[in-house]
Amino acid sequence: NSNSNSNKTLCTDDIPWPPSVHNIIRGQLSLFTATSADEKEVRKAFREAVLRWHPDKFIQQFGEVLHPEHRDAVLQRVKEIAQAINDEWSALSSSSSRS
Repeated sequence: NSNSNSNKTLCTDDIPWPPSVHNIIRGQLSLFTATSADEKEVRKAFREAVLRWHPDKFIQQFGEVLHPEHRDAVLQRVKEIAQAINDEWSALSSSSSRS
């Protein structure tokens, strides 16, 4: 099984990117608010997104199979997504602390 994938490298277009960097979590949150999710569920969604898109975790999981010519572009995109997730969390945290 490992031999069949050993020559495969990932390019930028091979990664299932979120459709919009700024709406990564918002879609999940709308599902949560529609089902009256509590703060614990919202935090869990953010944690899952942070772990999935954290640059260090991404490199740890996929670094060896990233195509060398695409590596910098992929890592830049991952960093942008991670920053967007952090920005969403900050906005949500500050709006909930004001309520």
